[in-house]
Amino acid sequence: MPIDNISGVAWSSVSGVSGKNASDIASLSDIAAPVVGGADISFDDITVSKGNQAVGPSTAFNVTLPTTAGSGDWVLVIFTSDDPTTSGSFQDPSGWTLINTTAWGNNTSDAHIKLWYKELDGTEGSSLSVFSSISVDRGIVSWTMVVSNIDTTNPISAVGTPAIAELTTIIAPSVSVPDDGTFICLNAFDGGDGEPFAYVNSSFTFTDGGEDESGAGSTAEVSSAWKYATITGGSSTNTTLITAQVGNGKVAGHFALKKA
Repeated sequence: MPIDNISGVAWSSVSGVSGKNASDIASLSDIAAPVVGGADISFDDITVSKGNQAVGPSTAFNVTLPTTAGSGDWVLVIFTSDDPTTSGSFQDPSGWTLINTTAWGNNTSDAHIKLWYKELDGTEGSSLSVFSSISVDRGIVSWTMVVSNIDTTNPISAVGTPAIAELTTIIAPSVSVPDDGTFICLNAFDGGDGEPFAYVNSSFTFTDGGEDESGAGSTAEVSSAWKYATITGGSSTNTTLITAQVGNGKVAGHFALKKA
């Protein structure tokens, strides 16, 4: 357990100890010092699950959870699929919270995005089973990750509106973010030939999160990507232009996480 106070003074109010700045002190008497000022959100043990397979009401796609994740960890799932249905056929797994309210995508994008999170309680096991309301072959790319330095009480700062297009480019609409934290821009593309994707935002420099495709050898393929940037509360993500290698259905959007 980290240091709470020194002689009754809250650690957050301590400027220094024995001539050292509090921010430079990692521990006292082998007791860890808390992070001062709130460190930026970080994504750890990013794990990819992908493939083209039959999925249905009783046949799941198994999303691998980070091997380092344990009880108390906040885990984010980015789930993208080749899916020509209007509202998306993949069901929300029990116990996980859907960030984007409904699946992003429709029968124009022919691809969908769902975003889930959970603070683990230790009963989850090593994977997450995701079922579909209809039985059909699907291409799927998903990422799971442990998110550190996030406000676990109110983790979602903002959720944008998705864009849908059939050309080579798509513009993810800007979203106003009220809290300090990190925003993520992501896309899903109908087919495995969309990548590599070029992301351009005039206000932010992105850090690569992940990019992959479900695999060759199937007509049900998807290629997807996500990138992220630190954002200050009260500002806007600005729009992000995403360019694929070829024209086809695609969906893209922004959402933001609130840092602790």
